[in-house]
Amino acid sequence: MQESPTPGSAAGSVVVAADFVSQLLPVEHGRRIALFLDVDGTLVGFSPTPADTTIPLHLRESLDTLTRQLDGAVSIVSGRSMRDLDRLFPDAGFTRIGAHGGVIQTPTELLASAPAPDPALLLRVRDVLQRAVAADPRLYLEDKEVSVALHYRRAPERELEVRSLISELAPDGSGLRIQWGAAVAEIRGDSFDKGTAIAALLAVAPFHGRVPLYFGDDYTDVPALRHVASVGGKSITVGPRLSDTIYLHLDGPGEVISVLHALSVALQARRAGEV
Repeated sequence: MQESPTPGSAAGSVVVAADFVSQLLPVEHGRRIALFLDVDGTLVGFSPTPADTTIPLHLRESLDTLTRQLDGAVSIVSGRSMRDLDRLFPDAGFTRIGAHGGVIQTPTELLASAPAPDPALLLRVRDVLQRAVAADPRLYLEDKEVSVALHYRRAPERELEVRSLISELAPDGSGLRIQWGAAVAEIRGDSFDKGTAIAALLAVAPFHGRVPLYFGDDYTDVPALRHVASVGGKSITVGPRLSDTIYLHLDGPGEVISVLHALSVALQARRAGEV
């Protein structure tokens, strides 16, 4: 598929998106799906810093429509803090998974919140990373309370230095996990990931009993992609980082948006056929 910046912007891309959706929906019309979506690199492109990211109105409208069509079985799955997800998706009617699976927030309740790592360890990590940012303002420190992330998208030539520093701060046996991402390195607890969060949601309504679909672009999404595939769902990778996997693949956020639009159309047609 080729990138399509907005849903339905070209007849050819709409047809291809519809064909792609036919691979996602269960053959049995009575079976329902659950939708899980990464944010950065999947729904939207990367920004210089996380604070620069915004959600286009047409994307939010598409998510709200899909949430209604799937009776609430839609969740954002992100490495961002819940505070930042609330900024991007205010008054969301869908579930949000934040901090790489550390926090699960439904529209009505906090379903799960993993314990933060040892406060003394995290304090030391914050202090070292704050000094690194003070020395080079092109670096960006994202404090998620239960974890800290150092972004180097504005200083790509410093990747090796950042990796070395992060590795020193979270050695094996420290109780901390390093989460490598797209121009970002994060230090967090080691008791959860996006896969464990997906498993938790699939055990409760409205997700229980549904066929899960997961869209993700980065190595942080691999645990979720694997879990969804293991329970009979469909895993879809997005963009260049995971293009050589065994899963279905889309080239970028533009194609994801086109597929979501086509998915909504297909769900509407299925529901009309059931009436």
